[in-house]
Amino acid sequence: MGGTNFPSGLSVYGVPILPAHIGKSEDAQVFFVDGNATYGNSGNDGLTPGSALANINQAYTKCVDGRGDVIFVAPGTYTLAATLTLSKSNVKFLPLFYSLGYPSVIITSSQADIFEVEADRNVFHNFVFQAGDNAVANIFNVADTVAVKGFEVVNCIFDPNGKTTVIAINAADATFAMTYAAIIRNTFLGGFDTTILKIGAKGFAHSIIEHNLFQILAAKTAIDLADTTASATGYGFRIRYNDFIGSSDAGGDEVGIAISGTEDTTALGIITNNRYAYCSAAAITADKISKSMVNNYVGDAATGGTLVDPGT
Repeated sequence: MGGTNFPSGLSVYGVPILPAHIGKSEDAQVFFVDGNATYGNSGNDGLTPGSALANINQAYTKCVDGRGDVIFVAPGTYTLAATLTLSKSNVKFLPLFYSLGYPSVIITSSQADIFEVEADRNVFHNFVFQAGDNAVANIFNVADTVAVKGFEVVNCIFDPNGKTTVIAINAADATFAMTYAAIIRNTFLGGFDTTILKIGAKGFAHSIIEHNLFQILAAKTAIDLADTTASATGYGFRIRYNDFIGSSDAGGDEVGIAISGTEDTTALGIITNNRYAYCSAAAITADKISKSMVNNYVGDAATGGTLVDPGT
């Protein structure tokens, strides 16, 4: 079909510029998706802005495992009719426009899992992920059937959209671990189920969670780390420079980071320079791993804030 909803002049040859740290391998393919029926069509090849595909699933089907393919998505709301299972490695999902505010692309679904992540190095930048129904259990269900390395979500907004059963990122499988994950500069809006991010007994070795905003409603937990004795998979995580904001209700029952059970001291990470406000039940709950908590700042009504040092 003629025409395009991708403005010209974004870069040479009309192809949007990739973020510097992402890059593109020489043999990787770029696909374009446009939900506007005037421009996107399932019969297109998706190889140029003028021949964009109609939906994200169609573009992902065309990607080749491990090749480093990129999917550019034009502004709009995209409703996934089925769970998008990411079984191919090294695929990058990027919107056309980048913004530090509200992204231009909304991805929503009424499936139990909006995304099932079953391959390494899948990347998402600058999207809004929104639950479409109370049937949604997870926006991302990661490492449920295989171990996953290198999952990356940056500058995204996670919106439970008033639904009551949703977990933003669930990596709580008892057998498989999510490792080397990068969860950076995201906003997690209030209203998620009991947990926003859930990590299982295999831990999340060498992963980093930083510069995120967690809005926690009453009686909820932002990050739940399961008890683990798996030193090989639990070692070397970093949770730092995040903001945890609990609700201002009188209950005072929000938790920033919960570490369940008797944490094995070999499963070491570092939890540092986080800020907690109105997380009155506990900014952090922990047992043996408490010495990994360094210089976290906890606000309360009486003092306005205290610096929490190791072992506190």
